Amino acid sequence: VSGKSTRPRLLPQRPDKNEERGRSSSSFFSGPFFYLFVLGSPIVIACLALKFMGGATRGSDTEVLQPPIPAPVNDSGLTWGTFRAQHYFGLRTRHPHSPLFGFMWFDQPQGGNPRIRHWCDQGDGLNSYAWTHADGRTFGKQTINDTTVLLQTDWVNTDESTFSARIISKPHKKTEDTPRVNYYFYLALESSSHGSLRIPQSKEIAIEGKTAELGDFKLTIESSDRDKAIVTDVLLPDGVTSNVDLARINDHLLHKMRVSQTQHGIAYVLAQGKEKKEEGTFAVMAINAPADAQFEITLSRSAAHEKPPTGSAFDARLNERMEQFEKRFEAAFELAEKKYSPDESRMARVALSNMLGSIGVWHGYNKVKHGSSGQTVPYGPHYLLSAVPSRPFFPRGFLWDEGFHQLLISRFDPVLSLECITTWLNTMNVNGWIPREMILSAEAEAKVPSEYVAQHPTVANPPSFFYLLDTVTRDSMFVNQHRSTFSAIYFKAAKWYEWLITSQAGRYSDSLRWRGRNGTTTTELNPKTLASGLDDFPRASHPNDKEYHLDLRCWMAVASRVLARLAETFSTADEAESYRRKYTELSDFDNLVKRHWTEDGKQFADFGLHSLSVRLVERKKQVQGHHGITVRRLYQWRSWLTGGIVHKWTEREVEDPPRERHVSDAMGYVGLFPLISGIIPSTEHTKLKAILGHINNSEELWTPYGIRSISTRSPYYRAKNTEHDPPYWRGSVWMPINYLLLRSLGEYANANGVEFELREQLVATHRRLKKALVGNLAKEFTRTGYLWEHYDDKTGKGLGSHPMTGWTSLVLMVMSEHDL
Repeated sequence: VSGKSTRPRLLPQRPDKNEERGRSSSSFFSGPFFYLFVLGSPIVIACLALKFMGGATRGSDTEVLQPPIPAPVNDSGLTWGTFRAQHYFGLRTRHPHSPLFGFMWFDQPQGGNPRIRHWCDQGDGLNSYAWTHADGRTFGKQTINDTTVLLQTDWVNTDESTFSARIISKPHKKTEDTPRVNYYFYLALESSSHGSLRIPQSKEIAIEGKTAELGDFKLTIESSDRDKAIVTDVLLPDGVTSNVDLARINDHLLHKMRVSQTQHGIAYVLAQGKEKKEEGTFAVMAINAPADAQFEITLSRSAAHEKPPTGSAFDARLNERMEQFEKRFEAAFELAEKKYSPDESRMARVALSNMLGSIGVWHGYNKVKHGSSGQTVPYGPHYLLSAVPSRPFFPRGFLWDEGFHQLLISRFDPVLSLECITTWLNTMNVNGWIPREMILSAEAEAKVPSEYVAQHPTVANPPSFFYLLDTVTRDSMFVNQHRSTFSAIYFKAAKWYEWLITSQAGRYSDSLRWRGRNGTTTTELNPKTLASGLDDFPRASHPNDKEYHLDLRCWMAVASRVLARLAETFSTADEAESYRRKYTELSDFDNLVKRHWTEDGKQFADFGLHSLSVRLVERKKQVQGHHGITVRRLYQWRSWLTGGIVHKWTEREVEDPPRERHVSDAMGYVGLFPLISGIIPSTEHTKLKAILGHINNSEELWTPYGIRSISTRSPYYRAKNTEHDPPYWRGSVWMPINYLLLRSLGEYANANGVEFELREQLVATHRRLKKALVGNLAKEFTRTGYLWEHYDDKTGKGLGSHPMTGWTSLVLMVMSEHDL
């Protein structure tokens, strides 16, 4: 490609600050730049005054970068799918004004308020639930193992914006005492301006509606053993399903429930009350029925040429799509030839299916901290198509998680992955920043602690998307089919890179620093680094602007390498060369050793103002009187004997004064990044062997379940960060880093220049690690029914959020790896 590029360009190389101090300043004051400075200063000052003192309050950090990347395929957005990620079973189209279909259920309670199952919730007490087969586009099969019933929720869509679903409920024990179950089916519109719903006066169990996009439509529910069912309904007016109240729809229904004496005994039913309306925006059909029941649900349109399939036609359509899924699954991952056990094979399908079945669609605005005012302001509008880490706990888009999600999805459905990637990059602001979390609706916000809702336009997240771009652009045929899309992706990726390399710059031109650490806190053992994605992994104990972070340098080295290759296709030779120069700088091994290697520990590490001796200690103070107390505390009680109040709190005590040094007491995932990113030359046998030594040492990083996040020899191993903040990335086994490590071990084992003994070590470690990861995850999946957020390094048991079929689903990528 020739000609002048309009792409974002790298800034010129910045010399080390130490080098700048050594330069003579006389040339500036005696040269022409001094006179330009004198003449131009008033103009610059005036411009700054206008910017910071003028009437404009919106800054570029709240403006979306235009133009957006066009969708890689033509899609009306009216095809139904499981795009309501946080619901046990919910369907919608991608259109912003789509009707929302949902399913709720609860056992007939003997007293008190019922526990409605609606949003996925780890506190619901379910035995397990997961999409066992789903392609993210056309169908899904889900098993929900509740305490009293086993539910099967299957669905298929059509090309005419209709769908069919079947729900089968089976009691675990069918006795006279088995409680009846309330099954609720609803449609909702977010505003009356989007259309209307009504409940027809007929014997049908149905809801009718109309929107500009779908025209007239009808949701019909056919219930088995209709004579044993109690059917009631409610139609709620506009306002109930507004952007705020959708998050409280359970409460609205509880308000409408009544206990009634029926021919089938005491039952909870819905009562419309005095709000009887002809039309509304939320309509629900409530069916109180035996636990052994079956329902056929269809959404039909008057404009459609065919009715959605039911009965045997539904079975045939579902089986056809399951067969297609199996063929695509095997073509993508080739597991049949690897002879995995039935439990391992079942886990592999759930890993992919639950990720695809959990892809969500959101429209709306983020809340963002405005850079100049500090106020929380709306940022958008956005349209996001994204997988989610966890349906019950993290049912929203996470930036660095999504890079890992799409590594898996792109293998199975590269076009669907491309659609997700483009919507993420389209959320970029004019500076090149992408929000760390995408919280775009009231339902999504309801799952987020308030302190994490507002996003900060100075805070980054690991650019895992560059690993993804490196992978998907290796398929030249696919790239050529979507060349205009990839060209636009390159432009956005280059803008993002430019923002990262400048906003996260370190004290030297070859160093980088995660922003957002709290340098003033005294309550944390080691201030968190949320931007890094590794949260509480220990960094320099006293954050300041002189520290620099090893993992961020490695992330940006990978990004430089990937963009250098892509620029050869989508930009100019000069631009490709600028990225190559930056990659050369960040991957320069002598410099990497100078900045990050500590000979005492034989490891790579962060550098900063660090104390090797810090601990959490309990403080207490007795205060006389009861008013005006502002002493910081974690809990308190009243001491009646002294007539005062005793305050207790926990804070950090620094026993060894901090000084600038390597963070040598935290060998773990961060120290593995030079190996993971491939920037250690394959001929550097001594340091490669040293890192392998840490990996294979059971007193440091090795466990029978995978590589733990930090060495057992570290004082931070399994250490709480505050009294009530348990360890997170301080010992547990996490799949994303283990996957990247396994991938790197394979690449080094096949690299040129590796001596025989080292190659044997690499191969042995690769085989051992793969067996450990797959074996433990399959064991825990069989035992619990779930993939988990992370795994206990001592027992292998699942910990944290579940189901975590976000990046933990990378176990399928591990399984698809060929043995060395």
